Amino acid sequence: MDWVCHRHAIGGLLVYGFVYIIIGGMFSPQIYTGEEAKAPIEGFFGIALPPSTTDFYYKYEGFQDYMIDIRLTLPPQDASSFIRAYLEKVKGKYPDYEFSNSRTYSYGVRDSDSHEHISYDEESRRLSVYLNTW
Repeated sequence: MDWVCHRHAIGGLLVYGFVYIIIGGMFSPQIYTGEEAKAPIEGFFGIALPPSTTDFYYKYEGFQDYMIDIRLTLPPQDASSFIRAYLEKVKGKYPDYEFSNSRTYSYGVRDSDSHEHISYDEESRRLSVYLNTW
């Protein structure tokens, strides 16, 4: 009788451990920095990053719904052309966008399924993108 109880307890712990590892790994944020972040960032934008881009940061987390946080550094002249190229590529998502030449600008879009916010600060030279689908 004791052997049966121990066997069920051990089996339960093994199943719990397996589920914890699998599910926990799926929901853990995936964070990339430096050069290893470059490929997922280019994958998100769908266009090549300018050679002057530095300080890459990419974070992805979620399962069915997800969140993406991207940060990088670009000189203002490259940021301007890069953002224009990206917005042109996804024009349907940003039909009312008008490019601003202010020192700091941002643009966000929200629909029923997602929210995306793009901002660039000329003083710090930081481009940030935040996207979530929940």
